[in-house]
Amino acid sequence: MARPINRLSARAVQTLTKQGYHADGGGLYLLVKPTGSKSWVLRFRRGGRLREMGLGSTQVVSLQEARAAALEHHKHLAGGEDPIDARRAARSPEASFGQAEGAQGPPSARLRRLTSTRTALAGRTTPRPTSGYSRSGTTAHPNRCRSHRSTPP
Repeated sequence: MARPINRLSARAVQTLTKQGYHADGGGLYLLVKPTGSKSWVLRFRRGGRLREMGLGSTQVVSLQEARAAALEHHKHLAGGEDPIDARRAARSPEASFGQAEGAQGPPSARLRRLTSTRTALAGRTTPRPTSGYSRSGTTAHPNRCRSHRSTPP
């Protein structure tokens, strides 16, 4: 017996308020969060690992669009391709971030400023200001027990 698909109706998507995953079939789920927000999620196994891929909010993506997107991503899976990686490749520009950063040359001015500040603080020779109370010193905190007070009450 085949697994049922298209279990949800457009009306059910609008009226569902119970939080959790609600199956439509074919790995497509309606996720209702505790806040009441609803989104489409495609769940699939790849390499023995359960993966989830968000398809968008129900306010932006209709039930028909979510089903069409799920079908398209199933085609990627059938072709041996990870749909999440395929989406990342489609969204990214020609060069990846690491390649683009290396092509620009030296780091930005902000990064240089942070690095120089961190280096300056690490080589600090003056003592840091204290509040006057130290754990190991003779001056005790005024709210400590009597044996730790430096002056009698």
